[in-house]
Amino acid sequence: LQAVAWIRKEMQEYPCMTPICIVLKRFLMELKMHRPVNGGVGGFLLVNLVISFFKSNNTAKTTPDLGALLIEFFKHYASDFDYSRTSVAANCQDGVKARKGARKKKLDNNLEV
Repeated sequence: LQAVAWIRKEMQEYPCMTPICIVLKRFLMELKMHRPVNGGVGGFLLVNLVISFFKSNNTAKTTPDLGALLIEFFKHYASDFDYSRTSVAANCQDGVKARKGARKKKLDNNLEV
């Protein structure tokens, strides 16, 4: 029940969450990737991914264009999200957290980030 209350609170903060989740859920169903028992993405995971995206991107509150948000969501998890250093953490303020044991990335000039 805590999860339900948390999701409702996030839905109030991000009104565009519901239509984005519905479109993504339908997209996953079309690809037959919507059942966790078969390795797919279930509803709770999908909600967490969307909330994490909104928190880490800050465009959900300023962009009323749902199509643009959907494209940004796909871009975020396809190319922008650093899976080797961060984890989805929708309950954190910025939507992500550093992974334990993640190595710092060295830039060309040997600076660590």
